[in-house]
Amino acid sequence: YVRMYIEFGGAEACKYVPQALATFSRGAQSEDNVLRQSSVYGIAQASRKFPSMFISHLETLVPFLVSIASSPSAHEEENEGTTENGIFALGTILTTPAYRVNSWGGFVPAVIAPLWLKGLPLRTDEQVAKLAHAQLC
Repeated sequence: YVRMYIEFGGAEACKYVPQALATFSRGAQSEDNVLRQSSVYGIAQASRKFPSMFISHLETLVPFLVSIASSPSAHEEENEGTTENGIFALGTILTTPAYRVNSWGGFVPAVIAPLWLKGLPLRTDEQVAKLAHAQLC
């Protein structure tokens, strides 16, 4: 429910972002594919909807998202949704002006952009694919 509240709750959901990101970060490391995919989607939505709250988490979450997108098993069928959600989150960070002035855990846009572009087009979730297309444009 927290993920849905972050995505659809509007400005009121802002106060739950720190707690939600902690929960999503734990879930994103789960062995359960559905929990992992949903948690990475929650991270992506928090980065998209609440840059002012997400910004303080860039140093820890960007390296994590990069590891998801560049994992040797990233394109295995069971990881495809998680990988695409991670790529979408990286695209959000790359294309949102609020994120251009902060540390990204040792990563710079010049390193992340090729990884993001290589992961496109997204195919697993039509809505996320459309949003990623808009990011690219």
